[in-house]
Amino acid sequence: MLKRTMPSAGLLVLPKTGRTVNLEEPDTFNRAVLDFLAAVELDRWDRRDPRARGLSSTGLER
Repeated sequence: MLKRTMPSAGLLVLPKTGRTVNLEEPDTFNRAVLDFLAAVELDRWDRRDPRARGLSSTGLER
């Protein structure tokens, strides 16, 4: 649903982390947030590749 509703949404996956990723991996989390904010500020946060807009949340066909 989010992929269809927010065409410029992104996803960051940090392996072996839980719901408190900002506490478990603070350096990696903070770097990702700073990179995102910098890209938005510089108008470089693009929409996703249209091929990724399938109905599946994984990108795999059902």
